[in-house]
Amino acid sequence: MALTDTFVKNVKRTGSSAGDKQTNGSAIFLLVNAGGKYWRMNYRIAGKQRLFYSALFRLPSAQV
Repeated sequence: MALTDTFVKNVKRTGSSAGDKQTNGSAIFLLVNAGGKYWRMNYRIAGKQRLFYSALFRLPSAQV
């Protein structure tokens, strides 16, 4: 499944305590939990798997 802008904006949390992992089939995924939507990326250095944490996905506010 492609993680398009429309999909990311509309995806909802299902209620799982660990959060929901939405992936595009590669190392990058979107974690949806009670705190919001977070981008994550799995990678390996020297054979050890690591997880890169990115910024919180937020929609711009319509308020001025």
